Amino acid sequence: MNNLIFNTTASELKSSMYGYNQSSLTLQLLQLDSSGNMLMTGSVTVNNSVTIANATLTVEGSVTVNNSITVANATLTVEGSVTVNNSITVANATLTVEGSVTVNNSITVANATLTVEGSVTVNNSITVANATLTVEGSVTVNNSITVANATLTVEGSVTVNNSITIANATLTVEGSVTVNNSITIANATLTVEGSVTVNNSITIANATLTVEGSVTVNNSITIANTTLTVLISGQTFTSALVNMPNVSGTGNVFTATNISTLTTASMFINNTGSNTVTYSLMLSPDGTTYFADPNFTSKTVAAGAKAVIPIDIFAQYAQLQYALGGTSATFTAYYNGQA
Repeated sequence: MNNLIFNTTASELKSSMYGYNQSSLTLQLLQLDSSGNMLMTGSVTVNNSVTIANATLTVEGSVTVNNSITVANATLTVEGSVTVNNSITVANATLTVEGSVTVNNSITVANATLTVEGSVTVNNSITVANATLTVEGSVTVNNSITVANATLTVEGSVTVNNSITIANATLTVEGSVTVNNSITIANATLTVEGSVTVNNSITIANATLTVEGSVTVNNSITIANTTLTVLISGQTFTSALVNMPNVSGTGNVFTATNISTLTTASMFINNTGSNTVTYSLMLSPDGTTYFADPNFTSKTVAAGAKAVIPIDIFAQYAQLQYALGGTSATFTAYYNGQA
């Protein structure tokens, strides 16, 4: 006897779909909600590429992708976690991450606005070229990062374990940025209102550098701009130093230094060698003819000793002259002035 009953009314036809659970080796019923959306309460694993171009994608569980993923939808909201073992390209209008995204290869972000309230971890390079990048949570990059967008605002924290190159028009840091390798800054204006910590070398070659917060560098720093001026309570302070290893004969240090705009200035000698240094403070009204300051003419600094040389006589130019004869000496000379 045939137990199948056929319904001839099309609107009353019903069907069921099942998925095979490889873990339990059983068939499980696939269910839809009242809006026709498939209910996913566990995890989804994709072993090849996945392209998402729908209007809204919400992930409350976890998604694992073992190949490339391209996201080009209008809104992407992640409340759980997404793990991608290959490259990811994000080009949608808005990307909001409230959970976590882990990418084990390169990531390229070129969308109009990127907001991170949770955390993003990238184990390879990341390139950001979008108009605005706002980070309220944290971003960790274990390789190089290149930022070339118009405006970069960091209100949370960014940690980079390799080199970082910043060449954008304006960089504003209100939170903190930590770089564990070299950092090169060549942008037009750099303003730091929070703190930047660099555990390796830093090279600054931009036109203007303004620091309103704090910058900590645990290794060497190279400043290659024309002038370094520090404004302290409305007064301009300038300084310089010259290392003189194994010099002999007669020569000058701080040649033709203009002191006409300074209210006070001094020079210093630290004799780090084994021979005596003989010096004179030379002053000039025009930068051509020099006169020896009678208070500091042919003075000597013994090996291992130091000398302070205040410039008390008004002149337009000053320089420090050393006369060592046939011996050689090693010393460091310093110059400080304040207007």
